[in-house]
Amino acid sequence: MHASSGTTGKPTVVAYTHQDLDTWAVLMARCLAAAGARRGDLVHNAHGYGLFTGGLGVHYGAERLGAVVVPVSAARPSARSR
Repeated sequence: MHASSGTTGKPTVVAYTHQDLDTWAVLMARCLAAAGARRGDLVHNAHGYGLFTGGLGVHYGAERLGAVVVPVSAARPSARSR
């Protein structure tokens, strides 16, 4: 389950099945491979892991590819610079 208010402020709840997440991981692994990522590479994932689910897709795709993922969301940079 994932919930987001998006840009409208109205809550939206989305349910992902195991197959949805598996398909997403395969697609993102293919995208990352097309961009030059390879097994064993270090992937710095700067996408958000919060309300925007794109970060999860990149993360799962990089793992599926066999890369090492460093999850460093771009959200709240001040909290990371202390």
